[in-house]
Amino acid sequence: MGKWKTTFIGTPNGDATLTLDLARKDGKLVGTITPNDGEAKSAILENVEETPGKLTIYFNMSSYDINVTLEKVDEDNLNGSLMGMFKTKATRIK
Repeated sequence: MGKWKTTFIGTPNGDATLTLDLARKDGKLVGTITPNDGEAKSAILENVEETPGKLTIYFNMSSYDINVTLEKVDEDNLNGSLMGMFKTKATRIK
């Protein structure tokens, strides 16, 4: 849970940094993801699949259905991939 600086590395438009905001509501993770460029609006997470040490988030942004898989490195860092193609890193915002 919390806010995470999330970077998608090597996308066709270069590296993209977004803020992932996760909260627990009624026992489930919910949240939003917001581009840090100030141009696009926040996207509400449509689904969050959670297993021990791993989560997959699903959202729609710029008319694309997107999924991101993130695995726990430690309490403040996550690694994973965007659509199984682009390396992703997330760091907890304190």
